Amino acid sequence: TVEGTVTDKTGAVIPKATVKLTNEATGFVREKTTSEVGLYRFDLVPAGMYNLRVSAPGFASLNFEKVELAIARTTTLDASLSPSQQ
Repeated sequence: TVEGTVTDKTGAVIPKATVKLTNEATGFVREKTTSEVGLYRFDLVPAGMYNLRVSAPGFASLNFEKVELAIARTTTLDASLSPSQQ
């Protein structure tokens, strides 16, 4: 399981942010949007090395690379997004 909360730099939650989980070695890809309170959760993810990308309109994307996920363990990745430079 991978879960977390997406916020901005002030700590305010970001609803409907896009969270994409990718294992390049196996081709596994799963994508979700955060809830109204900024939460996301991926259940039943096969063990392995993953990249997690978090993005939302008006914010710079954030990437977590080489995140190791293990069986029967929950990994928490909270993301704090900065305003984009546009």
